[in-house]
Amino acid sequence: MWNNTKKAAIATKQQVAPLQANEVANIRKRAAAFDVRQHEHREEFRKIQPMLYACSNPYELIDAVNCSDLSRRRSSKLVAAAKLKIFVSCVHRVS
Repeated sequence: MWNNTKKAAIATKQQVAPLQANEVANIRKRAAAFDVRQHEHREEFRKIQPMLYACSNPYELIDAVNCSDLSRRRSSKLVAAAKLKIFVSCVHRVS
């Protein structure tokens, strides 16, 4: 009985190994894509006016960047939800 259990465990490991390798490859690809996006975002952020010492109204510019970033995120979530056919209620912030 114990030998059968060991054989079943070995067979299962052999069946799962390719699936694990594929998942590891997918995770590595996603991590690399995230690193690229993060680097692009960092470079874009360094170019905006609030990072310059001579900026006269940094807080207004930072708010504008935040608003555009939030709208971009919201639209990407809506697109993803539409692909999955999920209803997403939009919550509007009242200032």
